[in-house]
Amino acid sequence: GLEACLTSFRRGFWVGVEEGTGILEGMDRFTFAPIAFVWNATRGYRLTPWRSPYVRWRIETFSGKKAETLTARDVLHFAWESRWELLSYLVWTGDVQREANRNR
Repeated sequence: GLEACLTSFRRGFWVGVEEGTGILEGMDRFTFAPIAFVWNATRGYRLTPWRSPYVRWRIETFSGKKAETLTARDVLHFAWESRWELLSYLVWTGDVQREANRNR
């Protein structure tokens, strides 16, 4: 269910995003926080993100559209229409993660 989806999402949030490895050498790992977020949010549904329970739930909570009725067209339309808000959200998630790591 949704709880299992959220748990696996939280557990794997930073998988594959490490400072100083390969093409990321010398770059701050938080530069790629938005990409890491999207990559992990669509785990198991990367070729069909509109089927991801997590993505559908996030769209439902943000837009009020029922997750059960969302189609691929609805999700892509939402992503396009809300692109600036989504980008702002992704930047915010990186800021939150950076602050959490700073306080460890």
